[in-house]
Amino acid sequence: MSYIKITLLSDLCAGSGESEGNTIDTDICTDAFGIPYIPARRIKGCLRQAAEELRAMGHELASGENIVSLFGNAEGTESAFTVGNAYISGIDSLTSYLRKKENDDLPELVKKIKNAANITKLFTSVRGQTRLKNGVKVENSLRFTRVLNHYNPLAMGTPKKMELYAKLYLETADEEMKKLLELCCSATRHMGNNRNRGLGNVNLTVDWKTQDEKKSEEVLNTDGLGEKVRITYQVALDAPLTLAGCGELDTMIAARTVIGCMASHYLKSGKAEDETFKNLFLNGTVKWSGLTPIIDGVVSAPSPLILMKLKNGGGRLINCLVEQGEGWKKQKPKTLDGNYAAVVKTSDGTEEYHIASVKIHSIYHNSVTRKQLYMQDYIEAGLLYGGTVEMPLNLASVVYEMLQEANLQFGRSKRAQYAACSLYGTPKYETINDSKIKIPAGKAIIVILKSDMIYDNGCYCVDHASVRTWIAKELGVRDKRPEGYEDYCLYHTIGGFQTQWKLQKPHIPAVRGGSVYCFVSDGTEVPETITIGEYQQEGFGICEVYSLEKIKKIHKVEKSEIAIATVKEEEDVVKHFRSLLLVHAVTEAVKAYARMFKIDNSIPVGRLRLMLQEAKDLTDLYKRVDTMKCSDVSIHKEKGRKDSSIELLDRLYGEGVFEQIKNQGGEHEKELKELFQAVEKDQAASAIMAQNWKLALQIVLHRAHYSKREK
Repeated sequence: MSYIKITLLSDLCAGSGESEGNTIDTDICTDAFGIPYIPARRIKGCLRQAAEELRAMGHELASGENIVSLFGNAEGTESAFTVGNAYISGIDSLTSYLRKKENDDLPELVKKIKNAANITKLFTSVRGQTRLKNGVKVENSLRFTRVLNHYNPLAMGTPKKMELYAKLYLETADEEMKKLLELCCSATRHMGNNRNRGLGNVNLTVDWKTQDEKKSEEVLNTDGLGEKVRITYQVALDAPLTLAGCGELDTMIAARTVIGCMASHYLKSGKAEDETFKNLFLNGTVKWSGLTPIIDGVVSAPSPLILMKLKNGGGRLINCLVEQGEGWKKQKPKTLDGNYAAVVKTSDGTEEYHIASVKIHSIYHNSVTRKQLYMQDYIEAGLLYGGTVEMPLNLASVVYEMLQEANLQFGRSKRAQYAACSLYGTPKYETINDSKIKIPAGKAIIVILKSDMIYDNGCYCVDHASVRTWIAKELGVRDKRPEGYEDYCLYHTIGGFQTQWKLQKPHIPAVRGGSVYCFVSDGTEVPETITIGEYQQEGFGICEVYSLEKIKKIHKVEKSEIAIATVKEEEDVVKHFRSLLLVHAVTEAVKAYARMFKIDNSIPVGRLRLMLQEAKDLTDLYKRVDTMKCSDVSIHKEKGRKDSSIELLDRLYGEGVFEQIKNQGGEHEKELKELFQAVEKDQAASAIMAQNWKLALQIVLHRAHYSKREK
């Protein structure tokens, strides 16, 4: 993978359009863990601006045609390159470390402060600024801006400029496009807010790597496979994901999105729209499923509507088909619509439903044409999604190769900031067996929709009676509901947007995935899985058939979480970050101690401030204080400036700041001792705290200065 490297030559404010209450008026972009980043849209916009400036200067490469080819336009021309958000080096290791709920290597006090707000403080600082009019400060104009620091704190005391890396993928072999992109990076000098007022001075370079090589040389072993093959694969969301829905964010990657991505890769690899292309993407020979979250290692599906949460029952989760008695109906049962469910095998061999939901976040973007901010919802990066592809054996190798090599981009804003995914692990393949089950006559048959279903009977139809009749016909059973059982079904509208022509796709009503229908068996065999309705090649109409006895065996319902893509943590990055957390925790403890320190009003605040500023270490500070004259001693003063200053230093530093903090820790004494022991064992943290020895005295003198002003 290639990268755009952004080196900060000053502090930078890549604004998010948000504020933080009364403390921060202009905030920067941070991820869910509090780690700052530069949005890809900002990077691409600055590169586009640089290209226009080069064009205005008459550079031959920056012609109007080349700029459109490289960056695309609003008329449907796609950009020739994809760029992601710019993060600090080792971001994958940091997020993997921060996702861990238990960090046994951290003291308790550090665990308490290991949150997004405090992590942001490690990399940033806050600047205040007022507006001037005719050289005079305007009242009530003080504003605070958070900025990303010029130097990287993970360098552990060694000055090193902050470097951020944005993943880059160039989809053309045209050398002119490559040179133009490099030229735009070289011409980009400023980025972010207040770029002409001292912030956002940057240097951009391109690090080209072997992006044209195959991602994997592994090929599908077809030995022993049957005539029909199913490939199950997983993808990791490398960037936030935004999927278009009708009035709401869709959290499932639709199969038509997957098909579009794979078809684009197939054609860009130099292959023609031949018979193989039609079989893969057009005529339904190959059936692609949508991608849904992975829950406990299993590809999930929309939660069946028979799974409910009892609002007045303490939030207890139940399977209403097997729940005993009628008491649960009085506890306000709510369906788990919007959640995903997976049937997971436990350690004792039984099966149970595990439920999880996708977390949605919001971010602001600036519309240049409309000159206003707008908000966009997205799915957080790092989650694992999975799906299947069913095909004849002769096409299995082609599909397997595409999954390995394709540049996976799903959803909106594919060329900047969103949509980037990658294949996770090795796809698994198996032979499809059209197995059937025999349910005794008169017993209940349960049909659960694993995906949305579209029924076209001359017009798109979702009424309950028609859908039941249609499913019964496909199963080969009577359209009769067993006594004492109900159907649970929902309907919604499926839509989309045609980017090429800037047109809204027709909205189609569909039966929602997770709907449940009950039928009576006539004793004949029925298939375990059926696919019915329209757009079967796009993953619609997948139904699973159960006997009531099997449903009863998976009666237990548990909450779970969506799987996270794991990465191999870089030891140096995690080690330095852990040291940084320790330093932050100790610094907060020192500040708290200095704020509570008893102050003698006779100390010479101004002189001590100057001496502290010039002192190299504590010994040097004592020497400077010792040069004070004692001539101010009189009958009105028991001690002079020199004696009061030495007494202050003895009380503050005599036994060691750490020792005094531990001894005065009160209820937190045990936690403070654990913290300082961890710092003493960490060489980097100890060295930084030794350099920051002035902090405690600075706070004490600051307090003394303002207490005198108040008097």
